[in-house]
Amino acid sequence: MGNFFTSTQIFDNEMLGSKQFIDKFCKKMAEEGYETCNSDECEISYILKFADNCKWVTITSEAYEQGNEKSKMDTGRIAKMLKTTCINTEVIDSDCAVMDLYDKNGRKADTLIMGQADEYFGDDIPQPSEKIWKPFLFNGSTWEQFSEIQNGEYVFIEEGLSKLAPIIGMDDCNITFAAEYADEFEKNIYFLSFRQSNALKEKKITLKEAFIDVFGKSLEPLGYKKIKGSKPYFVRVIDNEIIHIISFIQHKGALRGEVKFDIIGDVFSVYNQHFDLNKKLEDGYLLLSNFRVYSYKLHEKDYDSDIQRKLSHFKCKDDNASIINEMKNAFYTCERWLFSFVNSINNIKNYFMFLMLRCPPLLEHKIEMLYLKVDNYAEIIAEASRIKNEMYRKCIELNREGYTEEDYEKRLKRREVFCSELIADIKEIHENKEIYNKYKADEEAVKEKNLEMLKKYNVI
Repeated sequence: MGNFFTSTQIFDNEMLGSKQFIDKFCKKMAEEGYETCNSDECEISYILKFADNCKWVTITSEAYEQGNEKSKMDTGRIAKMLKTTCINTEVIDSDCAVMDLYDKNGRKADTLIMGQADEYFGDDIPQPSEKIWKPFLFNGSTWEQFSEIQNGEYVFIEEGLSKLAPIIGMDDCNITFAAEYADEFEKNIYFLSFRQSNALKEKKITLKEAFIDVFGKSLEPLGYKKIKGSKPYFVRVIDNEIIHIISFIQHKGALRGEVKFDIIGDVFSVYNQHFDLNKKLEDGYLLLSNFRVYSYKLHEKDYDSDIQRKLSHFKCKDDNASIINEMKNAFYTCERWLFSFVNSINNIKNYFMFLMLRCPPLLEHKIEMLYLKVDNYAEIIAEASRIKNEMYRKCIELNREGYTEEDYEKRLKRREVFCSELIADIKEIHENKEIYNKYKADEEAVKEKNLEMLKKYNVI
């Protein structure tokens, strides 16, 4: 059994020294509404470790558990708070390490993965960006050295991390430092405890206010706009055709003193007759969530039902600090799942595939006549059918109730017939000039109406 731990490296370009750095850190925490306190009354605690003549300070916490998002959430928050670069390092069973680099705006800029990672992340492991990591090369180190170490083979990944550390100016011991190894008598280790200041406690924030504050700051630079009015919708329009929406919903049934919520979103096209920004969230208007998005991975080999279960909702104490922290946690979780999925649906062809996977549109309803704009509709329909069949097969393998081999065989035949008929119907429309032109005119009328609505809500 290997080691599991996570910590963060904070880039201290000024090399302030431990006392000055801690003073700066505490001052910035105070600006966010936290004051130092004794460990027995703290709400947040950190362990900082320094190294002589090193521009990186290590920070970790006993609250960081294996694979939990709190550490990454803190990394982004601290990077933004100190206006510097931070690198979150997670070691998984001593097999591999994931190093997420966050920029001074608190956004994840790149990821480095090293070690035996295929078991955890599959074969499609991204390579780190030379442009992003090269500025941190230290003392004459080269990108070739960096890449050689990153791609090296190690019995224990801690060895690889210790080799990588001096290449980017980190301490080779501090890069593998974890909370469980903290010794209060070691001179370079400092324990900091914080609680909410009275100023923060005076005004109770709502979940809506927290969502607009946390998500707005990060979504607006990506092209999203908060719509005019009271609804918490952030909307982005791509090429005047694809519409992305992000919002949140609060779940009922939380225990007293707790709040439970989920981040939801959806993708529409401007050709959707039922697109309406005036609809209420309670009507189930937005159907995508982290949980739902992960279900689209059902047919992939790295699908994990335990991961999907953890994405069902977010929950925290009903106090300002907890709500803000959990909302930030929600944002970083959404970056990995919901946002990346929504971002991938960025043109009509991708959107047509998305609709076919969600629920094949019935031609007679003409809800979205995207088949008028997609030349390779037959290929997309066939591929969507293949994926949905594989997803059904995976449900059988997972022993989910109601999924059987007998129904699977019937399903294959039904889908083959359905797809053939759907392709034939679309082909007929494409070849019938009169019907085609009528549908095109209807489509353009819907687009014009929806663009006017988007203008009304100050989205475009």
